[in-house]
Amino acid sequence: MRRKSESGHTDFSDAVMPVSGFQNDNALAQWRLLWKRWDDTVAGLGDEDGEYASRRHNWESRMFNSSLFTDRLENICQTMLRLLEAMALLPESDPDIFHKAIIRIETAMTAYPDWMNLEQTGYVMGLSASQCIARWLWLTSSSTDHFIDRLGRLQAPLHIVHLNRQGILLSLDALSENQQRSIFDAIHPHEKDPTWESRINHSRSVWRDIYLELSRKFDIVRYHENCIKLISTDWTYGISPLKYLMETRRWAEAENICQRIIGGYIEQEGDPVFWDVETVLLVACIKRNIPKGADDLVSEVLKAWRDIAEKTSMHHRRQIVEFQQFTYRNPFDWNGVAKLIRKTGASSIDNLLKAWRQYIVCTAIGYHPDTSMPVLDCWINWLIDAGLNDAIGKICFSEKMHAWLHHVLHHFKAFMEQVQAFFILTRDLAEMTDIGERCPRMVNMAAVSIIGDKAHHRCRREWLHKMNGAEYLPLVMGCWIKHAPKMVPNPAVSVAGDYRSHIQWLSVVQEINPPAFKQILEQWRSEHGHRRHLWSAIESDIRI
Repeated sequence: MRRKSESGHTDFSDAVMPVSGFQNDNALAQWRLLWKRWDDTVAGLGDEDGEYASRRHNWESRMFNSSLFTDRLENICQTMLRLLEAMALLPESDPDIFHKAIIRIETAMTAYPDWMNLEQTGYVMGLSASQCIARWLWLTSSSTDHFIDRLGRLQAPLHIVHLNRQGILLSLDALSENQQRSIFDAIHPHEKDPTWESRINHSRSVWRDIYLELSRKFDIVRYHENCIKLISTDWTYGISPLKYLMETRRWAEAENICQRIIGGYIEQEGDPVFWDVETVLLVACIKRNIPKGADDLVSEVLKAWRDIAEKTSMHHRRQIVEFQQFTYRNPFDWNGVAKLIRKTGASSIDNLLKAWRQYIVCTAIGYHPDTSMPVLDCWINWLIDAGLNDAIGKICFSEKMHAWLHHVLHHFKAFMEQVQAFFILTRDLAEMTDIGERCPRMVNMAAVSIIGDKAHHRCRREWLHKMNGAEYLPLVMGCWIKHAPKMVPNPAVSVAGDYRSHIQWLSVVQEINPPAFKQILEQWRSEHGHRRHLWSAIESDIRI
């Protein structure tokens, strides 16, 4: 029987009445104490100023502290798990005790204000709590169908609270094989019914995991069929069918699954793009915050794809996939790419090689590697081409570099169009010449002005050194001397009197072009002499 607490909440601590002759009074007392602790834990929910509403800083809005609530409830349920079977045997026990308890949690959480966003974020019960719920439902159900119906009715009214899928699976795994088979047999005939089809295919439905796990044990063919259907919502479901198809030597189907897995991976983890294995570089489609485990799985799929192509004598496809596989894990290993190309021949992977060059340039310069954009024609591309052509690479690179540097020396607009490539070249040359010691402000300005990836430069500098990169330093310095004065920002344009960028560029001009520096100062005295903060910054940071 249940009673009302003074606060008006349903109290479950007295839900199971003692039975005459019950031999384990300690277990019953512990059970009732655990429900009292459950009541006390849940009582704090719903209060926006309560213990479960916390914030890291005083100026931040309060958020629901799910970890604190979960930890407390888990501590209770870990002990409850050991008492479930004994308590379920009592005729007076309440079969719906957990159902009512979850509804109370759901109701309490709806009391939080809308700005806490709990209905959107949801709350997932802990592992032990979910095990308790599923196990109790099984122990207090009259049949398998009754259990399935009750589990469905328990979840139906919930919008915030969700059961932990792994906890549910652990509770089912504890059942005997015959009991698990009975659940599978109860679901299997209805899997194509609209209600069950929706349950099984819904990404947030625990039934999807239950049915997949049981079909894996009792109907492997059906399991793989269902996994393949789910690739479009979670690409990792394709891994098991792929292994199965390879074990059964069904190569054509296996290759199709490889394409579907990688396509799903890009759609779910990367930037939406039409992906073709022969023309679009995989690594360019993916956001690089992917967990290492996902990277490992994708590498396994690409390796399997390569093996499939080899076993079916699809040599061109094997070379394509091998290039995708290598550049996915090692996109900035120029030497490895060159070795791969020498082994396979550039013509077989020409489209992917262009895509890789584009990715390297875009990453270095800071552009988005848009697959529809033509490869930016700059010195980094020429360097890659030169390194891949042992016969005339160095000659072609030298001709293009001299022509480009002479052109940008005399055309400021052309210089600005490739100023990021110029900054990178300056920073790279500082590693192989003494220019960093002679012009430290200039080199530092080049380094801090690079908006692309500043980490992946080892191979680029190594290849530039092989192409006698130091010989271009005089032309590079000529460009700096001529164009740096035009790069100094106008003091009329500043944010809240912040002249740091103005001073930094002015100091560069002072370092490499003193006459231009004096000319700028004279012009500023005439036009901006009233800017006290500007001149204070100049006197503080620049020796005039």
